[in-house]
Amino acid sequence: MGQILHKCARTTEITRKEIQESQESITFLAKKYGVSRPTIYKWKNSSSCQEKKSGPARDVSVLTQLEQQIICEFRRVTKLSYRECFFALKPEIPRLSQSNLLRCLKKNGLNVLPNLEEKTSKKRGEFKKYPLGFSHIDTTEIILGDKQKSYIFIGIERNSKFAFAKVYQNKTIETSAEFLTEYIEKMPFKIHTILTDNGMEYTFNLYHFNLLISNLVLINNH
Repeated sequence: MGQILHKCARTTEITRKEIQESQESITFLAKKYGVSRPTIYKWKNSSSCQEKKSGPARDVSVLTQLEQQIICEFRRVTKLSYRECFFALKPEIPRLSQSNLLRCLKKNGLNVLPNLEEKTSKKRGEFKKYPLGFSHIDTTEIILGDKQKSYIFIGIERNSKFAFAKVYQNKTIETSAEFLTEYIEKMPFKIHTILTDNGMEYTFNLYHFNLLISNLVLINNH
């Protein structure tokens, strides 16, 4: 089998071995093989005849695959800036830093949010303004390579954009109640309205869930 050379390679494994075994001077070998003196020095002092791989090093992160997917889903759902994502996710992902968060977003093409403005000549009205305390709750499924499912619960207050996230292994009414309880405790001001989807985990006519939100207005979005 022939040897595949890098496009800039001036030597082969055979000539490198000859250089390593030769007793001739560095200058003589450089002229003989048409390479520079540093190249001769390089192969003279090398323990191998194979060219080392070039290019960027393999992407290694202290963040797990699940943590990286959490970051991506949180960014997609909330559309928050990366700094806001950092402060919201740091309690859930202790190893998260602003640098590895940004690397994760860049790796997945989420470092720059898409332009959400519609390309239309019609004048658009202003976005609806919500009173302080109006929150939106969303649940997103995350599936890893081994088909193991996790669920990220995301709460965001629409006026202040205060965001909170937790990861669970299921999405039951009990899990939703646990998330909602902690979300309300973390919120720096009173929540009066919560907007959700129509998932069973948010079904408001179940008694023990309704007790938790007895002082709130629960709206099913779909």
